[in-house]
Amino acid sequence: MASNNEKVYLLLVYGEYQRNSRNTARLYAERYPERYHPPYNYFVRIELFLRNSGKLPARQGIYRRNQRQVIGEANIQDESQVLAYVQLNPRSSIRPDLVQKLVPGNSNRRLIFIACFMVQLHDDPNFLQFICWTDESKFINNGMINKQNNRYWADHNPYWKTGTNHQTVWEKIRNNVFFQQDGVPAHNTIVLREYLQNKLGNRWICTYEAVAWPPRSPDLTLLDFFLWGHLKNVVYTTPPLNVQDLKNKIVNSFAELTKKQILAATQIEMIRRLQSCMENDGLNFEQFIR
Repeated sequence: MASNNEKVYLLLVYGEYQRNSRNTARLYAERYPERYHPPYNYFVRIELFLRNSGKLPARQGIYRRNQRQVIGEANIQDESQVLAYVQLNPRSSIRPDLVQKLVPGNSNRRLIFIACFMVQLHDDPNFLQFICWTDESKFINNGMINKQNNRYWADHNPYWKTGTNHQTVWEKIRNNVFFQQDGVPAHNTIVLREYLQNKLGNRWICTYEAVAWPPRSPDLTLLDFFLWGHLKNVVYTTPPLNVQDLKNKIVNSFAELTKKQILAATQIEMIRRLQSCMENDGLNFEQFIR
């Protein structure tokens, strides 16, 4: 039977050929001769299952007994990929990257999101230009603070604290009206969802909507994987003198962004990440694209 990764490709080809299942089955077999070739009605069943349940159908005959086995299998797969990459690229860095930990079920939701996203992109090649990406980040006037490195040992509570001045920035990169927001609980309140539905119809991306945003996926959020890191590199080139200087640096760093940088992040890099995530069956993938 097909893996989740193959099912995503099946759906993409099915949409490419206008949901003609017989033509899709024939052309899929010609395009991917080394893969599993399902009967024509398999494409219809996958689409119906996805629409009705919001997830891809499970592989028949495969039942994992407990979560530990799932995690163990994922770790073995990740280890093999890392070892293979290092063997091919011996000069590459193997320092650990901080990533959002995925829990069982997250990878499947990431694949579903990518499938829906790719269908939208197929229907409208300019789809990425019409997404309003939203997020927020905190800028601190003395640079980034790693709280794990701040230690004070005492026999009693010293009520010790460190004062900082900071500026929180909310950002949206907007070309048009397809609205995206992540899975913060405040974004999923009934009041807000009803408001967005009345204003935008189905033209918005959130946890429980038509295009469901996958949890724990900053690696698929261009504000996380590009914008905040880039801006903080610029802002902290020289330490801000005070809060007003910090604000000025943030405004200036935005103004210095070029159209080429924005297009590279919103289109080229975004598509590259979606494809890489799909190739890694919805699991963490950034270690393989750097």
